[in-house]
Amino acid sequence: MLPGDSEVKNFCLKVSYKNSSTIKFSVDLHNKPEKLLEVLKLKVVLLNSGDVLYDGLIRDVGELETYTLKESDTAKTEELYYEISAYLDTAVGNEYMGSTELKADFKWWVDEKANLVRAPGKLDYSNVALSLGLITGSLLILKLSFRKNKKIGGEPDAK
Repeated sequence: MLPGDSEVKNFCLKVSYKNSSTIKFSVDLHNKPEKLLEVLKLKVVLLNSGDVLYDGLIRDVGELETYTLKESDTAKTEELYYEISAYLDTAVGNEYMGSTELKADFKWWVDEKANLVRAPGKLDYSNVALSLGLITGSLLILKLSFRKNKKIGGEPDAK
């Protein structure tokens, strides 16, 4: 990156929940180039409201509480849109231009996991698959047992 450059990424977070929960955010930095971390800045904006959640050095981000989901008695899904910008100020000297590449993982989570629910309208096929598997297995066992009985008993004597 050159002084004044920025890299911008947008993210959509879909959260299905019941009751109230708080969305949290953090950044995990990998291969931390110390020289670059002295000047590289990060800006996190919740586009739904335009709120700037963080604007400072990427190394100092820590854990952010980004949004509180509204209380709801029924299952509800909200879409949250975030814009994350990594940038260098124009005042930064050229000595940072050749700095090592920095990799970062952005993480969102909810501490109140019990409040998360399956998205409304999404079907849970796991029970159907389990039932079909049991039925198929039972039919196979029945078929094999009939074959075995037929071989052992043979055909009835004709009188």
